[in-house]
Amino acid sequence: MSDLLNTLKSQLSSTLVDQLADKLGENPNNITKAMGGLLPTVMSGLLSKTGDSHAMSGIFNLLKGESAKGL
Repeated sequence: MSDLLNTLKSQLSSTLVDQLADKLGENPNNITKAMGGLLPTVMSGLLSKTGDSHAMSGIFNLLKGESAKGL
């Protein structure tokens, strides 16, 4: 899971961080630090749902941009 987290963190471009910081009125360094804690939490939550086909279907639909009703 460490490799996956590192890959996800590397995908956080400075442009994305700057946009988030601007929208939230926050310092970009604080956004970067928050993402460092947020990503493992989200990944852990997703991993805990891998046995729930209904939840995983909803997550995949959400990622594809479809309605996530029932999540």
